[in-house]
Amino acid sequence: MRVISQRPSVGDIIHEMYLNPSAISVAQAAVHCGMPVSTLAAVIAGTQPVTDQIATQLGKGLGSTPHFWHEAYQAWQQQCLAAAEHIYQPTLVTLAQQIASSYQQRLGKSLFSDNNTYPDKPYLIAEQLYQLPTVILAHDGGKDPRFTYANLTAQRLWEMDWWQLVGMPSRYSAEPDHRDSRAQLLAQVQARGYIDNYRGIRISANGQRFEIQQAVVFNLSDSDGKKVGQAATFADWQML
Repeated sequence: MRVISQRPSVGDIIHEMYLNPSAISVAQAAVHCGMPVSTLAAVIAGTQPVTDQIATQLGKGLGSTPHFWHEAYQAWQQQCLAAAEHIYQPTLVTLAQQIASSYQQRLGKSLFSDNNTYPDKPYLIAEQLYQLPTVILAHDGGKDPRFTYANLTAQRLWEMDWWQLVGMPSRYSAEPDHRDSRAQLLAQVQARGYIDNYRGIRISANGQRFEIQQAVVFNLSDSDGKKVGQAATFADWQML
């Protein structure tokens, strides 16, 4: 998975050292590792942390030691976070606050698992939002909206880094055949404020298709209540 890092991810290593040379599928590798296919697919995608148990299973099924897999994941994750210092830029901190507060206002609950809104800790909001295991995306309010925010989970899922996603017209996140339905969705959100049950097909930079499930899409407002774009968050998706 290509995120804000030049260090290979666990997924890169699995592909380049095991799947490609051996010409085996993810499903076959999952059997060797003694884990569900969905778990190994998530590890490769970078959306599943490499826990001690998963490191042991990878070591057993693919070779090397559990320590190798655990350290590979930790080193990649640390480099990703170190390279993401741009999230603390004032404009992005403000945007993170808008995303969190707009979600709270529309849905009546916090984006964060501890149900805290961190009203006096804007930099903590920016940090937590960027590292959430759920996808967080936002685009501006232009006629052809462009992404203004994409957290790490979004980058991993779309197989694009921050600089590739942010600034890209958000319609390009969907295949051409699905863009009309996406446009209709955004119009509904604009009129209603939010929807909380969106399903749709998207495609990554490397051609991986996936279905978004139970997504929340909501209007963004600034501190004066002015609409400044839209955001989306979801924790469920199915690789196709």
